Amino acid sequence: MGVQTYTLQRGRRDFAPAGALQPSRFEVVADAEVARDAVSLLRERGITDGETRR
Repeated sequence: MGVQTYTLQRGRRDFAPAGALQPSRFEVVADAEVARDAVSLLRERGITDGETRR
């Protein structure tokens, strides 16, 4: 199967541009001493929209 795909693509590889890769979610782990600051920074930048776990 891999050889057939390689042959059909004439040796060219199909890589998505790095800018096109977007995570659908992510997790941030922070020490308790800085957790509130971390959440505040993310919210200021419009990054959080979900839950905050403790």
